Amino acid sequence: MLNLTIICYANARELLDAILTEAFGDGGKPIAACIVDATGKQLLAAAMDDVKTPSIGYAFAKAVTAVEQRRDTVEFEHSKDSYGNWLTEEQFKDPRRGVTLSEEPYNGWSTGDILAAIKNNTIFLHWAGGVMIRSPHDDAILGAIGVSGRRPLEDHKLASIRPSGWAA
Repeated sequence: MLNLTIICYANARELLDAILTEAFGDGGKPIAACIVDATGKQLLAAAMDDVKTPSIGYAFAKAVTAVEQRRDTVEFEHSKDSYGNWLTEEQFKDPRRGVTLSEEPYNGWSTGDILAAIKNNTIFLHWAGGVMIRSPHDDAILGAIGVSGRRPLEDHKLASIRPSGWAA
């Protein structure tokens, strides 16, 4: 098992290669992926051919959100409408559009908390696909991975991939 205290370029490259190998091999839609360190500074990013341009920014935003909020962005999954569709920022801001917002907190986060985070953070994306990178020894936050281009839970699954020898 790796003994990491920081994420460096070589570590980021190994993580990104594992994610891209899976994404290229599974026949799914193209993705963008971004790895940031514990401060939210981008270390490495990649975009597959034909990925939608917004996915590149979303991957970065998911990684930064995970680091800043100290949790995987999948934890904001309760931010869906009554049909199970992910809410947009506009829907959050105007619940009269026929959206039922969840006020039940998930891991301490209510819809109101997410609205405040959107308002108070320059980068905050409440979609799944941002996954923390933690030290296997002391659970310290080393950085995060953001993946975008597919359905949010598919992005989360790809961002959770670790090379052999890495802890999840």
